[in-house]
This record gives sequence, C-alpha cells and structure tokens, in this order.
Amino acid sequence: MGDVIVCPRVVCGNPAICDAERKTLAQCIACRFAFCAFCHRSYHGINPCLPKDFAKLLEEYESATPDRRQEIEERYGKAMFERALQEAANQKWISVTPPQKKI
Repeated sequence: MGDVIVCPRVVCGNPAICDAERKTLAQCIACRFAFCAFCHRSYHGINPCLPKDFAKLLEEYESATPDRRQEIEERYGKAMFERALQEAANQKWISVTPPQKKI
C-alpha cells in the first residue's frame, strides 16, 4: 500500500492512496478522483506538472544547488527550464540591443 494524502477536491477532503509503482498517481478512496500527488491537479501521466508560479520557480531553479536543480528537473521536466532560460536570455538581449536601421 502506498502513502496516504488528502484528496484535493474541496467538497471531498478524504484520504487518497498514492500508487506505489507510479509515484505521481493518487486516487481518492471516497470520490475516486485520480490526481497528481505532487501538483494535486488531475492526473496527467508522464507529462510534467505545471507550476502555479513559474517565474518564482524559474528564479529558484537558476540559484539552486545541482541536487535541487535535479529534483526540480525530475518533477517539472528539464526541457521546460531550458526553453524558459533561453527565452529569458532572448528577451534580455532584445531589451538591450538597439534596433537596426533599415537599409
């Protein structure tokens, strides 16, 4: 039997069992709602969790230790952070680069 957490549905709040094999899957024993044990949204399988405050998480990721970075990457997906960091670098470059004159 897996860990027990609380069902995220406001009208329920009963115990939910976490799947021992798929650590992100949890299911409420009362309403049978299947949800992600990390983000508490509907179960999304192998797709990474969507953070509620991505800007704050990106800031944490940039200043994190290598171990913490790995934890964040495992939970949300490394590619998402690589794209976000590249986009932030692009936006910074755009903001400091003067516009080119048309010929």
